Amino acid sequence: MAAQSAPGYQVIKRIPIPGQGSWDYLTVDEGARRLYVSHGTQVEVLEVDSDAIVGKIPNTLGVHGIAIASELGRGFVSDGKSSKVTIFDLKTLKTIGHVPTGKGPDAIIYDPATSRVFAFNGDGNSATVIQAANGKVAGTIDLGGGPEFAAADGAGHVFDNLEDQSLVVKIDSRNLKVEQRWPTAPCQAPSSMAMDRPNRRLFIGCRSKVMVVMNADTGKIIATLPIGDHVDATAFDPQSRLIFNSNGEGTITVIHQDSPDKYSVVESVKTAPRAKTMALDSKTHQLFLSTAESGRFEVLVVGAVHDEASDPVLVGAGDIASCDDLAGAYATAKLLDKIPGTVFAAGDLAYPDGSDEQFANCYGPTWGRFKDRTRPAPGNHEYHSGGATGYVRYFGAVAGDPTKAYYSYDLGQWRNGCSKISQSILLDVPSLIFINRCLVRAWRTGMIRR
Repeated sequence: MAAQSAPGYQVIKRIPIPGQGSWDYLTVDEGARRLYVSHGTQVEVLEVDSDAIVGKIPNTLGVHGIAIASELGRGFVSDGKSSKVTIFDLKTLKTIGHVPTGKGPDAIIYDPATSRVFAFNGDGNSATVIQAANGKVAGTIDLGGGPEFAAADGAGHVFDNLEDQSLVVKIDSRNLKVEQRWPTAPCQAPSSMAMDRPNRRLFIGCRSKVMVVMNADTGKIIATLPIGDHVDATAFDPQSRLIFNSNGEGTITVIHQDSPDKYSVVESVKTAPRAKTMALDSKTHQLFLSTAESGRFEVLVVGAVHDEASDPVLVGAGDIASCDDLAGAYATAKLLDKIPGTVFAAGDLAYPDGSDEQFANCYGPTWGRFKDRTRPAPGNHEYHSGGATGYVRYFGAVAGDPTKAYYSYDLGQWRNGCSKISQSILLDVPSLIFINRCLVRAWRTGMIRR
């Protein structure tokens, strides 16, 4: 069906927040659908989906960042001016306690591998490590430089920028030791960080107006790309493979991950002056940035904008991800990154057998990033794995009732039907898609006629 031009990002709305004061980091709790916004001496708490202010965490003097330990029901706030971390209950937002830190805690993250919180002390050249479950200090790590933002790989390591040293340190989060100190050149003054965990890539935003891509196992710089001035946050959307760098000059530099070792700049999005901190909601793919214009504190919401007047788009293919050679799957996925609409995956999605492992390791890193907008159908290769069980487990309810051989869905004024029988049968009995009075026949050869 006819394709549209690639969507562009722009400010789609502004959420006003009462009061004055400075600001720093924002954090999205995706499971609870809440947005935490640092604001002066308190944290504002908003519902992500309604923009409503639902509460606040007061008395967080000089608040910088917020870390979330969802499985423990606890949140943690770095209070820069009082040199402590405030612990609060995620449901009630009530303060549970306070933990003393080094001087000037700034960036703060939760490491799921150890259930520990790492508070990076900007004025103390150290990190205070807190047991999230009981609030006790597990230890202090001397970093040998001024820390900025950090990222955890979920496998026992934490990475942190040393802005004044132009280094990244790799920390053993279990033994609380610095294992490696890697230079970031040509990047100077690394400030922000995000991570592609499966591909072991660090995305580091630098005040020298570049973003570098670093191999998280070796420290090797893979790529260097231009970004805007005064970056302070970087976010990675694993589904769209887009990397966002929010810059104090009033822009977001958007970079696409073409492959783990190749990257390209997509666009520069206009925001507002001083909108340099940012959080990503990976469910809606929207970005939230704090700023103040004309003396009014507000959160900017940035999202992809599509042409609402255009017809619905249905785009896709079959024979997608061969585990022997994923070049084609990566190439077609890159094309889909630029095409909005509903994706159909027309069988033989993960070669050779459609197993759980092949869906996770071959389909997932390529076309898997479109999973939330995909309407799939299995092919004969999916049935190599015991009744297409790998396919059913991977797609779940989106593929319809697994006890039935078909499902349908509406797309604008179109009613689309999907047969879930083996592709070997489809060779003789084409699947039918009825669109009002239009009939589409899709054969195994991939030809589509209307």
